[in-house]
Amino acid sequence: MDSGRVQFPAVGMMVVAGLDALFALVFLAMSILGLSMAPASWGTGDLSHAMLAEEFVSGGFIIILCVVGLAIDAFIVFGALKMMRLESYGLAVAAAVLSVIPCLSSPCIALGVPFGLWSIFVLMEPEIRGAFGTVGAR
Repeated sequence: MDSGRVQFPAVGMMVVAGLDALFALVFLAMSILGLSMAPASWGTGDLSHAMLAEEFVSGGFIIILCVVGLAIDAFIVFGALKMMRLESYGLAVAAAVLSVIPCLSSPCIALGVPFGLWSIFVLMEPEIRGAFGTVGAR
């Protein structure tokens, strides 16, 4: 019964992390291929500012952010799986907390925060917390 209460928030965290990973992969591919996300209108004034802005949104910085984001998304999915199976309370809480941090789920902030908070609230319930220790004993 306790595992049923963690299913929906855990699945929600996995879906949001998957969507975020998809966005990260698209941005990573665009950066590696040299495609810019900078609008052409940035070049209306000083050309050096436009070039600097373009380098910022399409350079190595974005590649690093995407790779870190993919690692965080993988951890969230792993923690959500542990939450669904009631296997590791600490990993489940860590994944839920990472889901709540807005800048880690950038395009999916509207979904990441609610599912992360829902997961935290469910995980803080004493009967759910206790269920993590009893699953292996069954």
